[in-house]
Amino acid sequence: MKVARSTAVVSAVVLLLASSSPVVAQDVDMHPAAVLGWALNEAHVADGASEEVDSVLQRRGPQYSYDWVATDPRLVGHAVWTGNGNRFRSDPFFEVQRSNWEVSGEGGSWIGEGTGLQGAGLGEQDAIILTGQGAYEGLTAYLVLDWSLGGGRFRGAIFPGEMPPQP
Repeated sequence: MKVARSTAVVSAVVLLLASSSPVVAQDVDMHPAAVLGWALNEAHVADGASEEVDSVLQRRGPQYSYDWVATDPRLVGHAVWTGNGNRFRSDPFFEVQRSNWEVSGEGGSWIGEGTGLQGAGLGEQDAIILTGQGAYEGLTAYLVLDWSLGGGRFRGAIFPGEMPPQP
């Protein structure tokens, strides 16, 4: 009889916890972790606009989407990149970029900003700082993406809190 009563109590507690979303939200994995991943299946979403100004090609608002896979499930999902870039027609050429990122997964989402540099002899890379939303509230992800190998391979870290303040 004691076993049946214990099983009933445990079942009731599990049902209570499962039906209470604030309790479930507190169970989010907040541990810091290094992460490796890939931005795959690039798809063009929007062209944006381009204009030549003083020998600089200014690209504004192109948009691409990706499927992200990662060693940490908190960064697995669908990503959308929206960017602005200035391509300098120097020899060799290079482009600097600023971007917005949105990553949506099963457990939550991330939003943030990035900077990028690409050009002849420079490769193509981005640095991104993402802030967790929803279930990932309170987490930050810092990532470096390398596009030079075809597709975007990223490495970085997920950690609780924010980036440290500027000195």
